[in-house]
Amino acid sequence: MTETSGRGDRGAEGVNAAPAQRVAARDPADVARAVEDHLACPRCHASVVVRDSRIRCSKSGCGFEGSITGGVPIMRTQLDRSFFDDKHAVMEHGSSEPGVRRCCYAEQAEVIEALIPGKAVVVDVGCGPALPYRRPGSSFLIGVDMSYDSLRANAEVDLPVYASAGDLPLADGLVDAIVSLYAIHHFGGADRRENEARVARGFAEFRRVLKPGASLLVFELSPWWPVWQLQRTTWNLVRKLIPTMDIFFWREGALLELASRSLGSRATVRRMRSHVPA
Repeated sequence: MTETSGRGDRGAEGVNAAPAQRVAARDPADVARAVEDHLACPRCHASVVVRDSRIRCSKSGCGFEGSITGGVPIMRTQLDRSFFDDKHAVMEHGSSEPGVRRCCYAEQAEVIEALIPGKAVVVDVGCGPALPYRRPGSSFLIGVDMSYDSLRANAEVDLPVYASAGDLPLADGLVDAIVSLYAIHHFGGADRRENEARVARGFAEFRRVLKPGASLLVFELSPWWPVWQLQRTTWNLVRKLIPTMDIFFWREGALLELASRSLGSRATVRRMRSHVPA
């Protein structure tokens, strides 16, 4: 795992102007074919079939059903609103700002671009509305996110997928590389115990879908120890007061330990520090 210490459109003038939403155009037949070729049931990991924009598990008795909505495969039983749905334009614009990119994306992009192999199946977990790195032209890139609007806006992934990192709709040993830029701290649950369980499940899913020897590139923010202690102490109460809060930052040691337990011997954990330029 690679860890760093640091990861719009404007509406009409006037108060409460709604931002214009950019939507990537995708051919329905191409999306359906990509779903059958690359995705699997998020419950049992069997293959799926697409009929009239409905996605069904091929395994008898499983019963999973999804859909293709607006060019995005919905691989969960329901489509939930995300905190980021109405913020994807701001996120896309912010990540391209020179100062933000220099601090949080430039060096990270170099690492990703150097380590993603050609002709690879790559999964970007928490892909958002745009990619801050150049992908190999011969790769097939699956973008996974829980923000439907962000997925619709992302024209850089080959297949945007509405799914959870804890239930990846992918077959075992399918993936050559997984990239996750600042997504782990959004795996927040109802309390600290659930936070840990969600992160552990996510890394276990990464292990399941990666080929032996594949690359796992996770970049995260690591807060100062006093901030982390305050967060840990108050998290359960904050979550009760603000149910939509999902941001829980991990100290690097705690995250590395949890990731190592979930990944076992199938991946090497590596830490990279980047510093804000003077």
